[in-house]
Order: sequence, then C-alpha cells, then structure tokens
Amino acid sequence: MRESGCVPNAKTYNYLFGNLCKYERMDDAYKLLEEMNKAGSPPDASTFGVLIHFLCSSGKVDHAYKFLDQMASGGLVPLPKTHTSMVKALFVMEKYEEAHKYVVDSSVKYKTTSNIIYNFLADLHREKGDIISAQNVLVEMMEKGFKPNFISYINIVKRLKISGRANLACRFEG
Repeated sequence: MRESGCVPNAKTYNYLFGNLCKYERMDDAYKLLEEMNKAGSPPDASTFGVLIHFLCSSGKVDHAYKFLDQMASGGLVPLPKTHTSMVKALFVMEKYEEAHKYVVDSSVKYKTTSNIIYNFLADLHREKGDIISAQNVLVEMMEKGFKPNFISYINIVKRLKISGRANLACRFEG
C-alpha cells in the first residue's frame, strides 16, 4: 500500500485489527498498534474498541483496562460497544460488583453513554434471572436522572409480576 503512495489511516488499521483479533493473533495486533503509532497514524476510539472487545471476549479484562487507560490519556472517549464489552466480560466472569462499579464510574466520566450501559447491566441481570438486581440498577439510574430503556423497563416490571413480586413492580412503576 505504501509502495503505491497510499498511506493507511485509522480505518485501514481498524480493519486489520479486526481480522488479527478474530483469528486470535493478538501479538500481531500489538505489533500493528506500535507500527500505527510510529507511522503517525494514531489509534482512534474504534481501534481501541476493537482491541478491547476481543480482549474482553477472551477473558483478558486486565489487558482491556490498560487500553481504556491509554484511551483516556489520549483524550479518546470509548464507544458504547466498548463499554458494553467491558460490562459483559465482567458479568460473564461473575464479577458483578466490578461490573456495577464500572458502570457507575463510566456514567460519571462519559455521560453520553450512561443510559446505554446502565440499561445493558440491568438487562444482563434480568437475563441471568436476578430480577431484583435488575430492578435495583434501573432504580439507581433513575435516581441519578437517567432514563431506562422502555423495553428493559417493561420486561423487568413483567418479570417482577410473574415472579410473584407484584408489590415491588407496583412500587417500581409508581
């Protein structure tokens, strides 16, 4: 590409990152990240998002946190998909409190994605069958001034009623 006078940009690199990660070639992805920086084409939020997503999906949350720190130091804001990758990975690892802490901390730093990640956490709890935790997440987000996703809200209220907790559902609705 360079030989023909075309200089790769972040989108080109992101495509390469996606494929390297997909085929679990993380060492090559890290080398490509170094090359990208040396070439003067700094990674963008999508670049980090791809890396973080694949690290999270392979259970390497500690490495993913390092990339989140790099993003912050570079002034980049994580995409919603990046946040949901982190929350889901923590949840799958049964680190529920850490997932909750991540959501709370992120909602303070990145207000624009607060509704998305709070709703995502509530949905994960609901899908797991922990309807009380799901309700608590929605109550917490509403107390902070965020609005629950209509479908998440309705599904949680329905599950409360089905599980014999109509009294909680009524208090939650009111």
